[in-house]
Amino acid sequence: MTFEQHLAQVPHQLKSFIKKCGNRTLAFNNKLKSDQSDAQVKELLTMIETNVKRNGGNCYTNEAFIQAEIRVKKMEENILRKARKEAEEKLKALRESEDKTKAKAEEEDVLRKLREKEENARNIARHEIAEKGFLPRALGYIRSWLPF
Repeated sequence: MTFEQHLAQVPHQLKSFIKKCGNRTLAFNNKLKSDQSDAQVKELLTMIETNVKRNGGNCYTNEAFIQAEIRVKKMEENILRKARKEAEEKLKALRESEDKTKAKAEEEDVLRKLREKEENARNIARHEIAEKGFLPRALGYIRSWLPF
């Protein structure tokens, strides 16, 4: 089977890749001894030199480099966008948790203060009753206003 016949049978994705490379291909026989493979190496170097000359002395064309750079920037932007989104979600969850904890602490503080005020009011009332006889005075005052 020739190299061209073999290329005709490769998967579509590989054919597409070869086409993107300007249909430039080179076959290597890996079973050759080092001195026998010299011709293959020379052919590869010639192909590389021709390609570099065609690209104005560069290994890549400016267009290929720009396209690769655009793809890299898009990937970076996607990664940064995902990282920011995750960080914002974590921060939001933390704030919500913190808000709930703070609200619960404030609620407990308000209830504690209310209980303290109730207890103080009871203590003051007991003190007034015990010390000044408030109840008899209050009853006397109320009776003074009653018609009977």
